[in-house]
Amino acid sequence: MALLRLDQVSLAFGDHPLLDKADSVVHASERIALIGRNGAGKSTLLKLISGVIQPDSGELWRQQGLKIGVLDQELPDADETTVYDVVASGLGDIQSMLAEYHRLSTEGEGNLQQLEALQQKIEAVDGWHLDQRVERVLTRLRLPGTEKMKSLSGGWRRRVALGRALV
Repeated sequence: MALLRLDQVSLAFGDHPLLDKADSVVHASERIALIGRNGAGKSTLLKLISGVIQPDSGELWRQQGLKIGVLDQELPDADETTVYDVVASGLGDIQSMLAEYHRLSTEGEGNLQQLEALQQKIEAVDGWHLDQRVERVLTRLRLPGTEKMKSLSGGWRRRVALGRALV
């Protein structure tokens, strides 16, 4: 079963074509690797596949419901953000609700009304299931969810970025 298909896809920047009527199919259970020189268009192809950019011509088909996670080349900022919040940011819009609930729940009992209202919103979008996904990724990658990003080395920040992509 095909997950992704490129049919006669072309993409160019100025006079430099990166793809010229390219055809390709990625099937379920296949593993692929992109290898090439710097500037050859590997990252651009991934942006095309993930929908960040559109082809100049041709058709790019993705299986309905297909989710594509991307491990960014740049490390997450070494700032005051917690590891949990960075990993949860891979969830998109629901992340802000989960992050706020996580923050309020660690501050103490003074925010019970806010926690209750937020809990109802999260339940309405089945957010707890997604929160469990974040917790599973934190556990599997052995990431310290409460640590601040500024306290982590570059290697640990790369692992956090991987967790965000997996979520």
